[in-house]
Order: sequence, then C-alpha cells, then structure tokens
Amino acid sequence: MCKLAFAGFAARVARDESGIAAAEFALIMPVLMFFAVSALELGSEFNDFLLITNAAEAGVFQLTISRGAGTPYSSTVAAVKNSTSLSSSQLAQLTITVNVNGTGWCRESGWNLKVA
Repeated sequence: MCKLAFAGFAARVARDESGIAAAEFALIMPVLMFFAVSALELGSEFNDFLLITNAAEAGVFQLTISRGAGTPYSSTVAAVKNSTSLSSSQLAQLTITVNVNGTGWCRESGWNLKVA
C-alpha cells in the first residue's frame, strides 16, 4: 500500500509543471544581466572615445589656424578644454600634451616656443 501511495505522489510531481518558468528565469537572468551591463559599459566607453576625439579635433584645428599667432600653445589648450563637457574638477586633472611631428611643445613666452 505504501508503494502505491508513493507511486501516485511521484506521478503527480512528475506531471506538475508549476515553477518551471521561475527555474528557467533563474537560469537565464545572469546572462541577460551580463549583456545589459556590457551594453551600458560599451556606451560609456564610446562616449569617452567621442569626447576625446572631438577635443583632439578642436585642438588640431586651433593649432592649425593659430600657428602664426602669439600664443598657439595656450590657444590650443583652451580650445581642447572648451570643447569638452567635463566639470572644472575633471578639467583640473586633464593633462594636455601638444606634439608636432613627434616633438613636444612647451608653454610659449611671447612669440618663442620651446621645442623639446
């Protein structure tokens, strides 16, 4: 009699499909979260890439048009800083290096540029 009761219980449990959706969700959720977080991180990295590219473009343009001016280095640095959407604390941490043909430019004094 005990075997018969257990067999009936086992048959009911085998046919019961409640909870399958929860188990499938528990299996697939980590994968979905991975893709969602990866998409957000990729978007952030792409935004940083565009910010740096636009700042470099503004700096190159300013250096190109102000080579004969009195302060090409300062004008270039100002153009780079003005083209970004960074806060003032982030701009304070920004390091800008101006290189022309592999040669670094230092701050100018009047018309003279120190070429390293």
